[in-house]
Amino acid sequence: MSTATLTAIRPCSRWDPRMWETGNEGNADAIEMCDWCPFKDNCRTENPYPRGVIVAGVAHDDYGNLVTGKARKPEPEPVSARPVSLAEPYRDEILRRHRDGQTWGQIAVVIGLPLSTVRSYGRRLLAQAVAA
Repeated sequence: MSTATLTAIRPCSRWDPRMWETGNEGNADAIEMCDWCPFKDNCRTENPYPRGVIVAGVAHDDYGNLVTGKARKPEPEPVSARPVSLAEPYRDEILRRHRDGQTWGQIAVVIGLPLSTVRSYGRRLLAQAVAA
């Protein structure tokens, strides 16, 4: 698969590329996205000497050294403070697209989240709607 094709289908290609610049406030989200990305190995291969960026979930400073601290994932918040799901910000879009006949897989690709996350969140939303 060509690099151009991979770039077009990588989940990260739909997000602000500055999230992957070390020190950006979006670093924790970028690292989390890299953790489940199926193209992580391609990123390592394409960026053998990363500087000042996050590559395949690993933050590097401007000299290529591994970064510890801010760019790493923060400690988890207490369960009561966490959103129900990574899909929570996309609630309305997920419901609208499902109502329009899209599959969970199609929705997952569009919003850039793993299929399992979208499917479990979507099913939970539908179950709540039926119960209400």
